[in-house]
Amino acid sequence: MAPNALTFKVLLKFDQEQQVWITHCLELDLVASSNVKKQAKEEIIDVIKAHVKYAFENNNIEYLFSPAPQEIWDEYFASNEFEEHKSLIVWKAAKDKPPKHRFPSEIIAQTGELRCA
Repeated sequence: MAPNALTFKVLLKFDQEQQVWITHCLELDLVASSNVKKQAKEEIIDVIKAHVKYAFENNNIEYLFSPAPQEIWDEYFASNEFEEHKSLIVWKAAKDKPPKHRFPSEIIAQTGELRCA
């Protein structure tokens, strides 16, 4: 793991009613969904990266974190399977606005899959 990586917990679950895979980032309260499991996992990574990039590029990290509701955390910790996915971040810092903070080099999503009976 890179020394300046950001790690996030992601809940992955299948919504039987809507027939869609839902991913939910716990620390940022961001959600993505897809009919395809792999695509749902990729989409939440893209959403997390966009959120992190915006916060850092605009010197706005005090508003980066907004935790998901407690019931989402409870579902994550009740998950049956866990995996880790790493994704590099490509930065384009504005020349006229030097960043106040060191940019993270990668996002690590620790995904817990909740399998309902």
